[in-house]
Amino acid sequence: MLCGIPPFYDENVTEMYDLILKKPLEFDEGVSPAARDLLTKLLDRDPAKRMQSVEAFKAHPFFADLDFNALYNRQLPAPFKPDPKGTNNFSTEFTSLPKRMSTKHAGGQHANINGFTYNGDSAIPQ
Repeated sequence: MLCGIPPFYDENVTEMYDLILKKPLEFDEGVSPAARDLLTKLLDRDPAKRMQSVEAFKAHPFFADLDFNALYNRQLPAPFKPDPKGTNNFSTEFTSLPKRMSTKHAGGQHANINGFTYNGDSAIPQ
């Protein structure tokens, strides 16, 4: 989640399993020392060394500024609120692509929207 891709990802599932078992854990430059330490402890291959308790997780320096009680009680403001009426929540890499519809199936309806209903007026409360 910090880097946008799992640490041992590969499109080939068999290769990914091999990476999970053997590849050293690597981090992008922007990952903080506290985040590196937390992830190293969570992803340790040795279960005896791996961080396993919620208490140790919550006490880790990565979460030093987080009040878990306030989080649990939903007293913290959301760090990000998406724009409910715009496409600016999505990368222009996707929004600039040409629009296209799916091919039609034998019944004449678009297969991916057959039976779909939507009432935009009541979708998101203000």
